[in-house]
Amino acid sequence: MMHFKWRRDECALFWHVVKTTMSCHGAKMLMVMVLVSYALTSLSPYLNGQFVDMLVYGQDMHSIYILAFAIALLGIISAVFSYFAKMLQTSVLNLSYFSFLKEIVSDFQHLPLTDIESTSPLYSAQKINSDTSSITSFVVINMIPLFMNAITMIAVFLLIASLDLSICTVGITLLGAYCIMVLMLQPSLLAASFQKKEEDGFLFSSIASRIARTFEIKLLAGYDSSFEHVEKQFDVAYYPSVLALAKVQSIVSSSDRMAAAGFQAVLLLVSGARIATGAMTIGEFTMINSYYSLLMSCGKYYIGVF
Repeated sequence: MMHFKWRRDECALFWHVVKTTMSCHGAKMLMVMVLVSYALTSLSPYLNGQFVDMLVYGQDMHSIYILAFAIALLGIISAVFSYFAKMLQTSVLNLSYFSFLKEIVSDFQHLPLTDIESTSPLYSAQKINSDTSSITSFVVINMIPLFMNAITMIAVFLLIASLDLSICTVGITLLGAYCIMVLMLQPSLLAASFQKKEEDGFLFSSIASRIARTFEIKLLAGYDSSFEHVEKQFDVAYYPSVLALAKVQSIVSSSDRMAAAGFQAVLLLVSGARIATGAMTIGEFTMINSYYSLLMSCGKYYIGVF
């Protein structure tokens, strides 16, 4: 990877791209829409739980109709917000990407000529494009969720604890165990991801070099032999890197499902006993189940980010 002047400090790089992104048209509106989307997502499980309790415990029909209308309206608003937020995010992402790309290309052109000539132009172009796209996508998609997910996790934790402290304790323990397991796998995951990314570039460069030599290949009629190098690179390097990355990713996703299944088992046992004794309502059970799924999603989000 090219050593651009501000790449050495990852934090500075992140905030540099944030600044670039916020200067793009529509970025501030995107922030507002994401914040509203978080509020709607967090409110939905609570309303659904209240609706279940109204149905089960015999509230008046007028209240049920009002709450049903509110839930339906919330769903419609969420869908509309999701559409416009996605369109706006696509616009901001591409504007930010191109603005950042201009900086990267300019920075690359100011490197010593010996460094530039030591790399393949096609490989350098592919790497610059890929890295720029990855960095801008990461920043645009995560600059608000990085903070909002933390607030959501705290709020959900307090809500579940207020409903049932023992279930909350078990849930947090399982979430912590999942995070520790993934952190232990982090070096292997990062190494496999980096190797796969590098092999992507090498394979692309190898294919591009064969296309560039089309005249020579046609002249010598060496169609089969010309691709032997690409096939060897695929078999020896690229394909093993794909399998290695898939293996680590599968272990990570399996640990996520194990944690969720463990919490589900505890929730069913504890809440079932408490519902039977009247210490918990069915609506509260629904809320805890939904909010823990949201808590797990936030935990998985930070694991993915870091």
